[in-house]
Amino acid sequence: MTTELLMYIRQRSGDGLFSLFYFGGLLALIVAWTQWDRRYRRKWLEYRSRNWTRVKGQFDEGEVVIMRKGRSKEISGYEVWLAYDYSVDGEQFGVFQLSERPRRDEAEAALKILANREITVRVNPRNSKKSFVSDEDLEAIGAVMGRKES
Repeated sequence: MTTELLMYIRQRSGDGLFSLFYFGGLLALIVAWTQWDRRYRRKWLEYRSRNWTRVKGQFDEGEVVIMRKGRSKEISGYEVWLAYDYSVDGEQFGVFQLSERPRRDEAEAALKILANREITVRVNPRNSKKSFVSDEDLEAIGAVMGRKES
């Protein structure tokens, strides 16, 4: 795709203003999508799932994941990832991410609190494979310690 893009730019002998706006717009869409995914996706899922069916589920043992910065590979923090399962139309599962922690011991403490705990899972009534663990439901058991959009 990159070579096709370069060939297109080289062959175009007209006004470069069109290319500038076209590729600027494309870059803006990519940046907007990235920001949406990182900042607002979790809030949208929280809103969308407010009326979904609530069922009992359970976290598994989970793990602490090392998060690294881009090319430098420097450790930026630690996240807690927990799979959960629930029963609706058979056995189903999902993944829950607890936000990044600066120190490993903080992440491990959070993992100990949440591991193997019974939770409430919100399930889409139209598609039982779509599920969500809400901050509101975790607050009810006193287990929310800063969430990441996922």
